[in-house]
Amino acid sequence: TLIAPDPNELAERLLAPPNSNENIVVFTDILSFQQCTDCPPQSLIDLSAIEDQMLTLYGPQASAQLQPDQISSYSFADLQAFVDAGPEPIIYNTVPITPTAVPDSTATPEGRPTATPLPTATPPPAFLVQEDLRDADWIIIGMLDQSGEHSQALNNFLAKRPDLVRERRVVVFAFNAPYYLDSTEITQLTALFGLYSHNEAAIDAAVRALFQELLFSGASPVDIAGASYDLFLQTQPSPNQIIDLIPENQEVEDSLAVDEPFAVSVGDTLRLKTGIIVDHNGNPVPDGTVVRFNQRDRVAGLENIIDEVPTVGGVAQLDYVLESRTEGGQFRIVAEAGAATISVEIDIMVADSDTGSAQISIITPTPLPTPTELPTVTLTPIPTLPATDTPISTSTSTVVETSPQEPSVRIELSEFWLLTAVFSGLFFSSWAALSLSRQQGATLAQQIGWPLWAIVGGLLLYIYFVMRLPGTAVLGEIQTGTSFLITLAGGIVGLLIYWLRQKSKHSN
Repeated sequence: TLIAPDPNELAERLLAPPNSNENIVVFTDILSFQQCTDCPPQSLIDLSAIEDQMLTLYGPQASAQLQPDQISSYSFADLQAFVDAGPEPIIYNTVPITPTAVPDSTATPEGRPTATPLPTATPPPAFLVQEDLRDADWIIIGMLDQSGEHSQALNNFLAKRPDLVRERRVVVFAFNAPYYLDSTEITQLTALFGLYSHNEAAIDAAVRALFQELLFSGASPVDIAGASYDLFLQTQPSPNQIIDLIPENQEVEDSLAVDEPFAVSVGDTLRLKTGIIVDHNGNPVPDGTVVRFNQRDRVAGLENIIDEVPTVGGVAQLDYVLESRTEGGQFRIVAEAGAATISVEIDIMVADSDTGSAQISIITPTPLPTPTELPTVTLTPIPTLPATDTPISTSTSTVVETSPQEPSVRIELSEFWLLTAVFSGLFFSSWAALSLSRQQGATLAQQIGWPLWAIVGGLLLYIYFVMRLPGTAVLGEIQTGTSFLITLAGGIVGLLIYWLRQKSKHSN
């Protein structure tokens, strides 16, 4: 799994894998374990495991991209010793030791005792690490966890010797959990890979990834704070998708194949099924992810949630019944899941009660184009001219003033007819109130009050139904005719209340 950076940025950082002209230094965290109490200790990863796999795949006996003398392998203990030595150069006396004669040694033919050389001292690991890092082009790290004595050698190296990291390509393979580096440390690396295992297959995959033979299609199964990777957020539905939504009924498969509308009847059940909804990693969302099926009334302009269904295998399913109360309506069913709000649309046109038929169309929305960044305009400073007595002619540029665009309100056709019905109901109720007030010989104030009470009553009753307050479910969805009747009835109620109020005043 490629943890950092993203694949596009990695392609810019690593233009090519290691070649025969580059030196590689490998550091491995050596941790031991015992399979039983009496068993000898064994290393989780051998010191030369990564180097050996490089030579097996790309060495002289394979593709010959590498030679053994290009690679040096060290442990985390050696790396920690180098860090502890400080930033100053490590001095090591490399002058050969002069052999000295031992008195009881065997004499040579010339009669002189044989000179026996003293054993040559081995350079300390810190010095060897220093020398190899000086010529290194690549630094490869095999990391396990933080349980070993020297397991934090990589963290210390990045903190204390950033100068050795800047000019080299540093690639870290996390053979255990990948969350032991913070964000500052990760930004110093060329790449961070998660293997989650330390067996031979994981080492082979790491080497092949280094030589760009594998596709980075995996995703981390754990949170990685240093890479700002939150597993919960990553497994949420991705907004960059169009949720597929199709009827699964057997009798409509032929119609779907030719992408044409197909007919159903009132009372039929449509089994609507989504396609596989994917998360930010491109995998199916976890089971139980809620998918909302919404119904939009294209005549009344209203929208309501039909049901919320959990996914199984990334797919959600809904059984939608064409009820008789939907006759004469036009509906659109869509699906949403988290930030994924665009789906295929199921358009349903239900005929009147005489035929009881309906027609269904499937509409695939066109994805919005991805916005592109505009190029940055760099302003070139105008040079200052020296002051002279001759006036300098200046060119006048014509500035075309553009009038600001007037704000506009877009009203759908269904909303227009709905508003027309509401205003019609208010008009008829207020006209009836005005006519009755004149017949009763009411005063001017009463002639104004009667229509006003009718209008207020109509609006209040309409708002009551729109807010779906108790008792409004009887009428179902508010359509054009329903809205006219509601406002008209509300106007009559307001008119009656005003009339009773005036009558009580006269009786008193």
